[in-house]
Amino acid sequence: MLTRTKSALLIFFVAVTLTGQAVWQIRTSNQMIRAIKEKLEINIYISADVEQHNHKNATDIIVQSLKRNKATTTNNSVAKHDRHILGCKEIAELEVVRVLGKGEQKIAIEVKLPWGEHAVVKRCKNYMCTKANKSRKEAKLLRELQQQYGDDATRYFGECDAPTLPTEKEGDDKVDRSAFNQHVRDNLYNFSVGYTAVVELGKPLLPSWKMRDRKCFAEFFTERDIEDIRNIARRYANFSKRPILMAPVGHYSDNIFPQQYMTSIGGGEREGRIHHIDLDMVHTCKEEGEHIEKNCTVDEVLEVNCKVMSFLTNIPNLDCSFNQSSSSVSGKTKTHVLPSQVSNYNIGRINATHALSECTRRNNPKYDKEERAPKIYWPASSCVDLDWQLYRGCPPPWHKQRTSS
Repeated sequence: MLTRTKSALLIFFVAVTLTGQAVWQIRTSNQMIRAIKEKLEINIYISADVEQHNHKNATDIIVQSLKRNKATTTNNSVAKHDRHILGCKEIAELEVVRVLGKGEQKIAIEVKLPWGEHAVVKRCKNYMCTKANKSRKEAKLLRELQQQYGDDATRYFGECDAPTLPTEKEGDDKVDRSAFNQHVRDNLYNFSVGYTAVVELGKPLLPSWKMRDRKCFAEFFTERDIEDIRNIARRYANFSKRPILMAPVGHYSDNIFPQQYMTSIGGGEREGRIHHIDLDMVHTCKEEGEHIEKNCTVDEVLEVNCKVMSFLTNIPNLDCSFNQSSSSVSGKTKTHVLPSQVSNYNIGRINATHALSECTRRNNPKYDKEERAPKIYWPASSCVDLDWQLYRGCPPPWHKQRTSS
């Protein structure tokens, strides 16, 4: 009798144990399913493959599968597996790391994003910048460029137009600029006040304007660097919404200097790729004025942009044309297919630190006025039978095309 009782108790104990394990496994499985579901829901990326005419607003994003979560890393070897577009609440709570630089009108601040990657916050620091909407215009272009070109463009992480003091008053009352500027200064690091844009953090080709010998610096560009530079000119000219000029035609542009560019950091196929980061001196054809708007074809804008890049690279006859074998024409827009990348992404890139050191050591004579601030004109073929005094972007009769450095 005792033996039967022990056997029954043993069977009961085993049954309870197995039942408990089964329940635990079910709960664990459900937790795993919920975790994967949450992962899929938050794993949002700007698509690098979207067609250029399919985007009609700033929130066009594509949810990608977990297979996009490869071991791509950024500075400090942080994985990029949860990248998404930030909202105002997240931007307001960004962790400030350090100030990267202050210009006359804007400030650049390094911040840490919610998923660990570091980025740059750009904000206006005075009344003039705020009223002109400079940060807002720059962020809009970066957003639209990423929508068209994906990871080939500078990455855009979001923006927030939070409340701040008005830049205009009703009637004849004028804004107290001194008070406005003080308000901006008091809230430079408060991202819940005023406009904030968040973009990719990179390594500036030149961190300051102390060294302006762009011709010397250009000697250190590699073939891959020059191809990056050509592609910037092509992307702006081929922008699907409206061609983008890298210079106010008929005038000088800061974009001939390497200080306006950065290289991507963090490994992967984008490591070392050159990007244009300061968009203050880019213009759309519409902004240039009604007299020259009819000249704004892709090819003509590309020639203007390539002229800017010829000064940057110090290659007078730089050719940025769309390669016939790697481009196609669809309607009025050309689609350029970028060359495939080599497997070792760090090989064949400029060593900007060495270039800066060498050019500083040489201490070459300063440029004359024409070399220091050359004017960028429309191609002569676009100005046939046009009065150069009326069409200010056309070269004057005495202007000589640049043929040598």
